[in-house]
Amino acid sequence: MTTIAAQSARPERINLPVLQLRRGDRARVHSADLPAEDLELLRAMGLRTGARIRVCRLGKPCILELCDERCGTGCRIGLDAGLAARLMVSLED
Repeated sequence: MTTIAAQSARPERINLPVLQLRRGDRARVHSADLPAEDLELLRAMGLRTGARIRVCRLGKPCILELCDERCGTGCRIGLDAGLAARLMVSLED
């Protein structure tokens, strides 16, 4: 069983799976261990290495907001939990 104290301490901030983040966390996409077809689809939606995201919802589906630095807003995309588990990010402050 995981305690609340253990959940709140997050020393690792780099190369985390999206599913280890919390609602509202902001992160930058680091890498993804996915088939080429899935990577191409994610890139077409704007989810690529270096993209900034904000977690809107964890679960099925995992909903991420893409943060567009040019206009300050982004779109939301829903990801299957299996795909989100293989999308690695670095937490931002």
